[in-house]
Amino acid sequence: MHLELIKEFQVFALGQNLSKAARTLCMTQSCLSKHVAELESETGLALLHHGQRTVSLTPVGEYFLQETSCLLASWEEIIGHCKEMQKQGEGSLCVQSLLENNNTNIKMIKYVMLYKRQHPNLEVSFHKLVNLSPLDALERHALDIALDIRSSDDASYDDTEETEGLRSIPLLTEPLIVWFKKDSEYTAIQKWTLETFRKVPILMSVSENYDYVREYLKCIMKRHEIVPYFKPVHFDFDSPASFFLTEFGNAVMVTTYGMLNNPCLTMRDDITFAPIEDPRMETTMYLLAREDNQTACSFFDFVVAQAGEI
Repeated sequence: MHLELIKEFQVFALGQNLSKAARTLCMTQSCLSKHVAELESETGLALLHHGQRTVSLTPVGEYFLQETSCLLASWEEIIGHCKEMQKQGEGSLCVQSLLENNNTNIKMIKYVMLYKRQHPNLEVSFHKLVNLSPLDALERHALDIALDIRSSDDASYDDTEETEGLRSIPLLTEPLIVWFKKDSEYTAIQKWTLETFRKVPILMSVSENYDYVREYLKCIMKRHEIVPYFKPVHFDFDSPASFFLTEFGNAVMVTTYGMLNNPCLTMRDDITFAPIEDPRMETTMYLLAREDNQTACSFFDFVVAQAGEI
């Protein structure tokens, strides 16, 4: 039985005036009469008494009016309560974001937009990391979902004491690229490898913002017993993109391939870039979440299901 038929009957029964009820319901009188007849047919009940000039409720109709009023009130209460439960169950999702105009952010936003279609009450917020590593942010519940990169020769996020209770998904694999001044000696380098950086100064951001490329370079060079030559760059904390506008001098800058979308770099006519053709330095961006975070794990299951679609 359709609840709309009962609601229409309620409107009529309260005033027992077909024309007035029809106007209230924005339908014709004949349409309302037809719907009430359908209700009587479905229930097998004689709800109305049709006189020569008036239509009134039968005793059964009066009882039906009373009881269905309670039914509809309970129904609305149930639906309202369920919506509140659903909203509370979906809660919020705090996601780490990277610098604008890169492939990782673009892909993450697409996943979030699709996920929110299925969970419209979910509140999603994006935050950059400050004073915390991705793992620390998850452990302290500062983020529900964090991002980090590992190299192709790394053990990824296999079970270790550091990553116990952690769930990870490879999101995007990209090569690193190196940026340098067009009039510098580095234009003569035919092939950039990990060993090339033994004698090349690398511009390194110095701020409270977590820089995943900075941490990645420190880690991979230490693993291969290379002492890096880092050249620190201070910049405006509120505008991390200003880092890319720094003077290169005789140094280089290392970014992921996705930063080719960043106009701060690509619109400069004084620098160029080259790929780092070393499989050891190929990077994979991972999504990270705690296994005990139900909302984050639900999003992870969605991402896995969507793999290959985005």
